[in-house]
Amino acid sequence: MSNKWHWMPLLCCICLLLAACGGASQGAQEKQMRKITYFGKEIEVPVKVERTVAADTVVIEDLVMMDIPLVGGATYPDGPTPHLADKLKNMKSIGTETPNYEAILQLKPDLIFIIDRWSATIIQQLRKIAPVIVMKGEGAGHGNIATPWKENIRMLGEVYNKQARANEILKEYQQKLATAKADLEKSPEKKQLVVMTMRIRGSGIYIYTRSGYINSVLYDDLGFPVPDVVKQAQGQDNLPLEKLAEIDPDVLYLQFAPQENTNQPAALENLQKNPLWTNLKAVKNGHAFINKFPPLAWGSTSWSAVHALSVFEETLF
Repeated sequence: MSNKWHWMPLLCCICLLLAACGGASQGAQEKQMRKITYFGKEIEVPVKVERTVAADTVVIEDLVMMDIPLVGGATYPDGPTPHLADKLKNMKSIGTETPNYEAILQLKPDLIFIIDRWSATIIQQLRKIAPVIVMKGEGAGHGNIATPWKENIRMLGEVYNKQARANEILKEYQQKLATAKADLEKSPEKKQLVVMTMRIRGSGIYIYTRSGYINSVLYDDLGFPVPDVVKQAQGQDNLPLEKLAEIDPDVLYLQFAPQENTNQPAALENLQKNPLWTNLKAVKNGHAFINKFPPLAWGSTSWSAVHALSVFEETLF
């Protein structure tokens, strides 16, 4: 046997070693990280993010607003968020009630987003799969407090090197807001309108805090007077129909989502038949807007703020 065959095992080992080193080098390159600052705290994010998962329906609105494709995201039992469905056709569901870790793992994400209302245990489990950014603002639940959406948009711009898109969103919002406020200054009577937002849950009407849901746009940004009952609200507070009749707002925005009212599917219809409702000033004058704003929109994200301002412009000015 020729001596050259004695070298074959060694050559094979060398080839395997080189291949392994090459793979390790590629893996290290794929996992390169960099630091960004978010609310005064340094967090590590991948240098390049190509596969994003949103483990909460809230953060999906900001990611869609920034034109960031999602490989996976949280959904409702009947599918993705309805008002964003056309933007989420390629997004795989990673669960409804809580994140499905196996489903997320199969998607091989570079980065996972979740909101700060979730437990530390869930966030820690997600970090075993990929880096996680915990976005600020929804600790109390569905729109009870104002999400710092402007800071979230700036952070996303930095993560994805899309600062120009972030600045475009912020600039357009400020320009539209300035125009709306200028129109209000020309109509002092409009500045005094009593305007309220509310939603049906079960058989009751619920209101939000002054900065919750889309109220942050209505009261904080546009400057409409805040009704006392809204000032006193602690979260999503029940508002008896009798009390609403006493307030008798000039304009109201009512949300009704069938997904939230499976036990009371006729709640909206029943409300609209109630004399206390039909005798409201806003209802009689055609200023009671039902689902003018998507009922499952979170109300406190960039997408919600921009679209809420458009709704208010269309209906109030």
